[in-house]
Amino acid sequence: MNLLENIEYIGKLEKVNHQQVIRDYFIGIIASIANEVNDALRRPDDVKPVILGGISLRKGHIPSSPRYTPDIDFESNAYFYDRNDKKPIINYKEFLKEVASLLSKKIKSIYGNSYEINPAVVKLIEPTDNYGNKFGSLKGKIVIPEFMGWKNIVIKNETSTKKKTTFLPTVNLDVQHNFIDKEELNLSQITVPALVNTLGNKVYSSLDRMSSDDAKSRFSRLKDVFDIWLIDKNANISVEDFNYIFSERIKVEKEKDVQRVLSLIQDLRKNREEVFRSIFSIIEHNIKSQKSTSDTEKMKRMTKGLIDSYNFPSSNELINNFMKYINLLEI
Repeated sequence: MNLLENIEYIGKLEKVNHQQVIRDYFIGIIASIANEVNDALRRPDDVKPVILGGISLRKGHIPSSPRYTPDIDFESNAYFYDRNDKKPIINYKEFLKEVASLLSKKIKSIYGNSYEINPAVVKLIEPTDNYGNKFGSLKGKIVIPEFMGWKNIVIKNETSTKKKTTFLPTVNLDVQHNFIDKEELNLSQITVPALVNTLGNKVYSSLDRMSSDDAKSRFSRLKDVFDIWLIDKNANISVEDFNYIFSERIKVEKEKDVQRVLSLIQDLRKNREEVFRSIFSIIEHNIKSQKSTSDTEKMKRMTKGLIDSYNFPSSNELINNFMKYINLLEI
């Protein structure tokens, strides 16, 4: 079996299109290379960027995670990309260009000219407000054109430098790269948060979005409710650590947003059915489903990147699991 056949096989097995599998193939490699580049800078661990979110699960802690993702999220200290008197966005572009260059060399070292691979860095963004003040994250895209007949394989890269969400020591894990060339690629480990750290952040993020005034935001984090369930099924979580992560997250958020979250926690504890009924109603409106569509199906549709062949849990199971952690909060 060659690489193309391997990718086609995985696509059929998991019932996803080949482009999604190809993106997943590159994301693991890029995450590994990014860690190599960061290690080469010889920065201490508390400064080195950490890979967050869904990638830390699928490519690190939980290889059975059925959620595909189109991007890689990093977290870094604010001054990581601000060196040698250059602007952060310039350093970020140089970082991504080095990752893209090493990606090309790694693929060609194995396959020669069998596959066309000329990754390019595009659309770098350093967000600013109306007064020119920087905020948010550094964003860029690595585009891999014309690979295996698919054009524009886009890997989104985003680095948050303004808000720390990694509160426990990080861990280094082997990249979960379930393709036939794993040994030949010789991938470096990736640096990711501890599972309980990711859990605490996902619980907070879910509550933050659910309590938002924006209707679309209120259902956009249902993927986190699924991830919370997935983490729960794959780890023994320390209640003490979980509460520590949540309390630390509160400290770095805006007071008005924290108050919304705390109010929602009380609402959920009093009447979770009413809260989730409101969310399901919004989903129904946005996916234009029939009223007869089950809540489980609605939740599955809004859990982005989930492979179709996965045995999706019922909405009641997901909500019960979510509420378990809401009730564990010492608030």
